Amino acid sequence: MATKCLIKMMSGYMKDKLAALTAPMANAYGNAVVFNKIENLVATFRHRKSTKTSSRILPLNTKGLNKIYPTP
Repeated sequence: MATKCLIKMMSGYMKDKLAALTAPMANAYGNAVVFNKIENLVATFRHRKSTKTSSRILPLNTKGLNKIYPTP
């Protein structure tokens, strides 16, 4: 916030120079934030998929075991 106030008080040349210098940093930060959010979404869906798969496989394995090893 203090940086924005400082930029408002600067002259035109310095303001343009500072904006040109800080733009790549802002873009890099923005890209990192977006990338982090995408990674979190991928991890969430990977976890959901593995949970669905394991819950689908578990009943099949139980039925298979009952057929192979019948209870007396």
